[in-house]
Amino acid sequence: MDSFEDLERQLGIDMSDPREALAADLVAADDELLEELVRLRKQSGMSKADVAAAIGRHRSVVTNFEKLTADPHLSTIRRYALAIGARISHHVEPVDLPKPASAASSDVVEVQSGGSSVGFSVAYAVHNVVTSMIGAEDARPATTPATVGINTTTMTVQVQIR
Repeated sequence: MDSFEDLERQLGIDMSDPREALAADLVAADDELLEELVRLRKQSGMSKADVAAAIGRHRSVVTNFEKLTADPHLSTIRRYALAIGARISHHVEPVDLPKPASAASSDVVEVQSGGSSVGFSVAYAVHNVVTSMIGAEDARPATTPATVGINTTTMTVQVQIR
């Protein structure tokens, strides 16, 4: 794979789709918020242990919060901001989007493999799809024919391995 755009194409992500672009913008805004909070903590000279003591949690909670892979609750973000002395403001604006074609009610996807069907979480599906495409040692070879689709609106992944 030559670029992130190649990965998006393989996963069926179309950034020209307004919903896909908005989903990417929302994720980027979340990441920027967490990065700014961590930057402010470091700038203030507070350690992770200091923040943990201020919010009444173990240091590992703060370490996990500061990972970009974290998806903290709003209440955790508020407690962290209070501990480091930061104010967070929210800005919400409507975006004119086309109506979704269909809406899924769960994050479970169906994966077809050798005629059998098995359901698992989106995160696990994405992990398996990406590792198989990059040829990780414990994954299927990157040459395995597959059709992959991700719908960020419904948060579903569809993989068809042939």
